[in-house]
Amino acid sequence: MPVKAIIFDLDGTLLHSIVDIADACNHVLEENNLPTHDTKSYVSWIGNGAAKLVERALPDHIKSDQEKLDNFVQEYKDYYLSHLMVKSHLYEGIDEVLAFLKQHKIPFAVNTNKPHSQTVPIVENYMKDFLPDLVMGQNGNNPKKPDPFAAKLIAKKFEVGNQDVLFVGDSHVDIKTGKAAGMQTLGVTWGYGKIEPMKEAGCSDFIATTNELLEFVKLKIEELN
Repeated sequence: MPVKAIIFDLDGTLLHSIVDIADACNHVLEENNLPTHDTKSYVSWIGNGAAKLVERALPDHIKSDQEKLDNFVQEYKDYYLSHLMVKSHLYEGIDEVLAFLKQHKIPFAVNTNKPHSQTVPIVENYMKDFLPDLVMGQNGNNPKKPDPFAAKLIAKKFEVGNQDVLFVGDSHVDIKTGKAAGMQTLGVTWGYGKIEPMKEAGCSDFIATTNELLEFVKLKIEELN
């Protein structure tokens, strides 16, 4: 099927951000004399929002106390917000993909479980030459992915059918979101998720490089024409 619009996940799909995320959470743990974790652990913990990330990083005796957990989550958000763009960067070749979409007037959006207050400055910094038409981070009121609320809202704002939207992500959360919204899905394998969970979520199309992403998008645009 042709594609009239694209929704991208952010972390692990467009942006290599895990080191800044890990550094921020480890900073909070260190400040509270708690054990820190390696980056690999954080790779397996992201995708469900900041609160879930921090919960997974905390010792059991702290995460079981809701008030303490809430305080740690807020500490993490505050520190990360001021250290969003230390080591993060767009994956090589993403600029070319976004430039192609802009050139061909294909609307695209970012839909992430990262808090909206963190998402906007990241997008405005790293994607300033090819800004998305819509950015939807987690604002606390709307349900997180894999709930399709935001994805469906994006399609509605773009005035396209859900079936004409391609949802691109690196995890089973993204695939479940796209499938629940009735959209086409594409799994990228350079990010933080794993292929098998994405397959189990219903994804059948995978790409391993940003060049393959560009070629995939070009093919879909040609089908549209």
